[in-house]
Amino acid sequence: MSTGDDGAARHFPPDEGGASEAERPPPRPEPPSAGHPAPADPADPADPADPAPPAPPAPAGFRLRAPSNAVVAWASLVATGAALVALFPVFFPAESAVPERVAGLEAVKVGLEQVRPVPAVGQLGEEIEQTSVDALDLDIRVRNTGQASASLTDLGVRVLDVTEFGTCEPIGGFQKITATYALNLPETARAGDEITVPVAQTVGPGGTDRFALTLGSELAAAAYSLEVFVREGEQRTSLGTVGVVLPPGTGDMFEAVDPKSTTLDRACVAETRSALKRVSGSARSLSSALETALAGVAALDTGRRA
Repeated sequence: MSTGDDGAARHFPPDEGGASEAERPPPRPEPPSAGHPAPADPADPADPADPAPPAPPAPAGFRLRAPSNAVVAWASLVATGAALVALFPVFFPAESAVPERVAGLEAVKVGLEQVRPVPAVGQLGEEIEQTSVDALDLDIRVRNTGQASASLTDLGVRVLDVTEFGTCEPIGGFQKITATYALNLPETARAGDEITVPVAQTVGPGGTDRFALTLGSELAAAAYSLEVFVREGEQRTSLGTVGVVLPPGTGDMFEAVDPKSTTLDRACVAETRSALKRVSGSARSLSSALETALAGVAALDTGRRA
């Protein structure tokens, strides 16, 4: 069909007009209808029907290979081990570990009332009238509340406070006497000093033990506040604090002094009373000698016999 000069449509049969098959215009493609997509164009490079382009060649010396069975088995073993490590705390919690067995010492009693004479020691060629001096025995009892044995290596005291005293009269007092003690407090002992003696005792779990520690002093008369302790190697256990007078017999020196004496140094009495109260105030328990000294100096300070 074509259009003439007059605009009328004309129909030509297939062979009419002498037109050959090759001279005819190509038929117009029909638009795709619903449900019937257009056929793929072989010349279209973006056509999804085209085969995928070949992969670029691998670099020289490099080949892509599938993992071997050994690698797969090793990876599986590592994953299994990690899972077992993660589950270990579930089956074996920390609380199920066996606790460490330790010793636990505590003081049962620190007694102060045992006084006994200790032989006096004189220098070569020196005559001494007094052949003995009283010493104070600390009666120490300990208990092991732990689950392991306690091996004790040292027993000792730490000086918390110390004061030397006399009768506060120009004449009188006590002469310094040297003796041998298990634990001797030196003349230069000051607060913070520790004096120890070696021991070799083992206290079993739940067991108890008892020690007698003889205390002496190089001073003629002094009051001490002491912390008693015991050591297990590097571990130190405090057993309590005590207030004592050494030698114990000097505690009653004030009872022999007349409170109305005109030679009595009143300032010395007041200072001595204050010092003894300070020492006794820092101790948990007091020896009878210290209590006697406190009462005697108080009577002198007030001018009347207690």
